[in-house]
Amino acid sequence: GDLLEENIVVIAACNPVRESTVTQAKSSREIDLGREWVSGHYQVKKLPTSLGFISWDFGSLNSEQEKEFIHQRITMMGEKIPSVMARAMTEVISSSHELIRTLAEKHIAQKITRGSEGEAKLRARSVVSLRDIQRVFHLLGFFLHDFSFGLQLSCESPQKFRRAMLLSVGIVYYLRLDTLARSEFLQKLKSLPSEQYQEFHLKEVLDSAIDKLMEHTEIPVGIALTSGLKENTFMTLVCTLSRTPLMIVGPPGCSKTLAVSIVTDNANGEESPALFYRKFARVQPFHYQCSKSSTSNEVASVFDRAIQRQSKVTNSAPMQCLVFMDEAGLPEEEKESLKVLHYLLEGHMSASPEVGFVCITNHILDAAKSNRCVCLMRPEPDKEELMCIAMGVLCQKHQSDESNVQFICFEMRMMTAEEFSSIMCNCYLNLIQNKVQFRWFVQFFGLRDFLHALRFIRRNASLRESVLNISVEILLNALERNFNGVNNENFSNICASFLANFMTDKRRIEENLNKFLRHPMTILRNSLSEIHPNNASRYNLPRYKMIIDNTNDNSVMRLLRMSGILDSSHSFYMLSGMKDGSEMEQLNLISRVKYSAQQGTSVVMSQVEEISECFYDLFNQHFSEFSKDGQVSYFANIAIGGISRPCIIHPSF
Repeated sequence: GDLLEENIVVIAACNPVRESTVTQAKSSREIDLGREWVSGHYQVKKLPTSLGFISWDFGSLNSEQEKEFIHQRITMMGEKIPSVMARAMTEVISSSHELIRTLAEKHIAQKITRGSEGEAKLRARSVVSLRDIQRVFHLLGFFLHDFSFGLQLSCESPQKFRRAMLLSVGIVYYLRLDTLARSEFLQKLKSLPSEQYQEFHLKEVLDSAIDKLMEHTEIPVGIALTSGLKENTFMTLVCTLSRTPLMIVGPPGCSKTLAVSIVTDNANGEESPALFYRKFARVQPFHYQCSKSSTSNEVASVFDRAIQRQSKVTNSAPMQCLVFMDEAGLPEEEKESLKVLHYLLEGHMSASPEVGFVCITNHILDAAKSNRCVCLMRPEPDKEELMCIAMGVLCQKHQSDESNVQFICFEMRMMTAEEFSSIMCNCYLNLIQNKVQFRWFVQFFGLRDFLHALRFIRRNASLRESVLNISVEILLNALERNFNGVNNENFSNICASFLANFMTDKRRIEENLNKFLRHPMTILRNSLSEIHPNNASRYNLPRYKMIIDNTNDNSVMRLLRMSGILDSSHSFYMLSGMKDGSEMEQLNLISRVKYSAQQGTSVVMSQVEEISECFYDLFNQHFSEFSKDGQVSYFANIAIGGISRPCIIHPSF
């Protein structure tokens, strides 16, 4: 382009004015569980009048200009790409770019509550930008030169350019969509003239690459290899090694944090367990646990530590530092504590970023942040994925088992493991999809509760000669432990809904509920006395307990002491709520909890909302595992402000 005249001074760069809120997304974010793949609620306020007089509309490229830009970028790559293929690649990339805008406009228009008719189209245009086109070419070069091993791209055939291009398009455009939009995207892409007679298409190439990677990836025992986990793992590794910022969006329990743990466990450079990973640098994570009180200084300090460590890396011991931001949706937007990411992630446009970046969130962040990242959308699992989870949990072989699970006997009814898993999955899906009787269900429970209920059943059922024996009592106990915390009527309806899929006699269902449902005090007493299984996997530990106390004076605590459920062997921690010295009090309490976790004593915490976000990894039991001389040690990240450190967690804590 041409240089600006010397007497022209740029004061600021501003986005176009947008009305305050045109969608329902902002008001419903507290119950948004990863169902929106695009956000339309951002706002840009009008400039002051004094600046409005000197503003200049810089404009943007139209679709044809973007297409020309893509074609020029292909010719500038320095690769020997045939002209016919270059035109076909241009068509695929530009069409994918426009398809995202079309799908986004449709999605935003369905959520509009107010605003002009063209507001959805204006907002949809900013969902993708030249940043996404640049990412496609950045990843294209990465797949051609740095990540071709094992991905069928090392051949001399020109088709390697097409495979690399499809992988790049899949990462930047396809994987950011929800299930319905993905299907429409693939259909529209296949209808392009340049795609109709091709030997392979985007879905086949992407699935092949993901499966190839997972073949060389060690997955912990007890973890089901779902499509969600595979996508999360693939995207985390590729984006980390290529230094492409990544945002994973999805509901709780969809393997977001787990995927990052799997990548860091496998990607250890020359010390990696698999030969595949020894070709790449060691991934060194720098964890930051977001909270409502997060500040921009805390975020920047984590990046500073990662960048400083990366600057000391030598060629003899290659390492890729990764800033891992957990629960990125927690910080309050009004404080704009994550706005510092605009500057820390912007290096991707003009220069290679210094470190990798992965953030996970339960809902899509605003356009200014999501536009600076590759986005991966993890929608609610369908029946096929739930079946994979259920089979993986129920059929896993424990150390004490002499045979694998093939059949399940439920109340004298013999069935295959697939049949029982299918029934359990249907029960859960019916509760999720019932918007009349159970419309409140999705606000309280999710996939993590279903997963732990299955694990409880597996731990407590007896296995004899490949037959897993499950009783009504075990099933109801699993529901009591994982789907409780609501009023008695709602909980009874949950239990009746599960039993109705195994027995049709309503009288029999009622008899079982009356016989096996226990008093909350009994449930709590039994759960606290549950013995930690010897050498159990970190993914098969009993859950921690939450007691909901609706009183204002800790009446439940006194009741538990009087009943003998809590005694002197339990450590009681509580914040005073006083403003004076509150920071020091919080630090002392965090230290005491860390010490108790290391010693393996039982802890009771009350009125600690101000620091509960420090223990997200601990509460969710996101443990790292270390084994030495037959002894297994667990570690969990405990955060204090911008500092997050792995702390020893005793198995019996």
